Amino acid sequence: MASSATRLAVLLSALFVGAGFLAVAPARAAGVTQKTVYRYYPVRGRTALDMVTHMHSNGLHGVGRFDKAYATLDMDFKVLGTTRQSADRCHIANFGLALSFKVTLPRLVSRTRRDARRQFTGFQRFARRHELHHRKLYLGCVRRGVRRIRKFSSIGNCDAWIDKAGAVLVEEFKLCNRQHEAFDRQEQARLLKTALMRTAIRQSLRVNVASARRGTLEREIRRRWSHDR
Repeated sequence: MASSATRLAVLLSALFVGAGFLAVAPARAAGVTQKTVYRYYPVRGRTALDMVTHMHSNGLHGVGRFDKAYATLDMDFKVLGTTRQSADRCHIANFGLALSFKVTLPRLVSRTRRDARRQFTGFQRFARRHELHHRKLYLGCVRRGVRRIRKFSSIGNCDAWIDKAGAVLVEEFKLCNRQHEAFDRQEQARLLKTALMRTAIRQSLRVNVASARRGTLEREIRRRWSHDR
């Protein structure tokens, strides 16, 4: 009964702002699948301060509802499986979710000194690890939700099954969002300890002797890091 499965897709779309169109397709193998692609945006500058300033001015703007970020993780998904309503029960076949992730990272395109490039490379690796941990959190939430749904006892009506499955996934993703937020808070201190950010802050003090400048740059760095999804 494709209409019931489509209803689950529509229900799940409310979980994500900016998620792609949800389609229902038969799954060869039930469960959770994922694929990840990488995209890059250019960063220019000869010094650490130049690079950070360039990312602040020309980085990831207008990515979904998060308009200020150094790196992002976007997720689309499809609801897999089919439902068929018989006289007395709903038959579910190959239920699962297929997740598609897009990681967008900065890439240095300017010629610069070896030490500055090394600092940027370290920051890029840090950002990549950070986004992949967000991916890990998403996968954990989805897999946990799918396991719970598969344990459902026999349900007579497909619409009732859709409502129950949707409620489980909403609950799991609410938990997942709290995990994402807690992880971002933990990572802020590590971000400021990266060689690129430490050097940029130090260089900003040389350009602007006033101590307020340091606080301004640090606040901007923290603000952008809290909007990476």
